[in-house]
Amino acid sequence: MKSLFSLIFLFLFSNLVLATNLCDTSCNLTISFPSGGSIEATEALTFTFGTGGVLDLGATGTINAAVQPASTDFSAGGTLALTAGESITFDAGGSLDLGTGGNIDHTNMSIDTTGDITIEATGIAGTITISDMSIADGTISINSDAIVENSLTISGDATFSGTGLLTVSSSGSLTAAEGTIVLVDIIDFSASVINILPPTEMTIDGVLYQIEYKIINEEQVTVLTAPDGTTGTIEIIDGQPIFVPDNKNNKSNWNGSIDLFMLLNLLAALTMLRRQGNCFSIR
Repeated sequence: MKSLFSLIFLFLFSNLVLATNLCDTSCNLTISFPSGGSIEATEALTFTFGTGGVLDLGATGTINAAVQPASTDFSAGGTLALTAGESITFDAGGSLDLGTGGNIDHTNMSIDTTGDITIEATGIAGTITISDMSIADGTISINSDAIVENSLTISGDATFSGTGLLTVSSSGSLTAAEGTIVLVDIIDFSASVINILPPTEMTIDGVLYQIEYKIINEEQVTVLTAPDGTTGTIEIIDGQPIFVPDNKNNKSNWNGSIDLFMLLNLLAALTMLRRQGNCFSIR
């Protein structure tokens, strides 16, 4: 069972900036609440449900708002507005599905669930725009182009997939704490800032490598260890991250090697993962 986690969309803007849509035109967004949970409007937000929309509160779920909706049946579409501080509480087995043509107009919201969250933009540009987002644990899947305007902090797992790209703007940052970021079928990957808070594992082409940090000659180096015990470094070859074994009897020889943190900063300036079907993850 997945541990309880909070997915916090901290879409923070200046006082002059209005709420914005999560997706450029519409979203396919589903959230499951297998153990219950909640959605809270840290700032005012509006759910727009399209055809086939679902708001299943579970047996004892409630809408904690001053103005109650006339119905929770959104199968034909409709809107649900929450003011700052209002929330929706889900009992075990609850779920939310925006349906066809749905969207969320928001600045700041939080979601607490043990379930899965999937987001896919279906608009003209097929783009999901994230101002500030924090994922404490659990699983989120983003199946469209994504733009991180301020920051995306992940301590759980996140998967970006599709034929578009993940872009971090000049003022934005992408931070992975203890979770995994997986890029699948990405033609172009660009990011202005990537911060990895000491990862302990890295998967390259389906092989899991352990990561250690050692001080050699008064400098910190990154040691990758393959499943068979071979140590080595990671380098970019033909635009792809490649594990390069230490070729001197498997003894530490770090001259000319690329430290993992240096590599990740380099990745921020390179166009990578050009071949469709590549998968690169960091844990």
